[in-house]
Amino acid sequence: MDVDSNKVFTARAETIINKETYVYSVQVIQLRNPDAVEDDYDQLTQYLDYIKSTLNIADEEGYKKVNGLTRGKLAKAISDSWSDHTGIEFKVMGWIQGRTMAVLYVMGQGPLPAKLGINNFLNGFQFPAAF
Repeated sequence: MDVDSNKVFTARAETIINKETYVYSVQVIQLRNPDAVEDDYDQLTQYLDYIKSTLNIADEEGYKKVNGLTRGKLAKAISDSWSDHTGIEFKVMGWIQGRTMAVLYVMGQGPLPAKLGINNFLNGFQFPAAF
């Protein structure tokens, strides 16, 4: 549960490439009160801002609205790139549709290599038929 009593499900995986560890993370949030915030983009922004505060993010590119999820045509999304004060970089994507919100990110030291398949991961989330 998060501070708003929403159910939160998390998964995390690590891969090592050339002695560097990269982390793939996904959080799926079942919103207890999806109408608490009128705008889906505001809901995503608030949650991503919360995550940024827990990760001590020092720099960000700024949120960008994204479309194009294969399943979940009504889904809305925002993306961003972050870094913390130690040089850890993050590529982040947040998705929302109805009562379900998902936040995915890949993080690692320095520039994130293209061979990590970051875009496939961030854009690969699929909303369940019922949640």
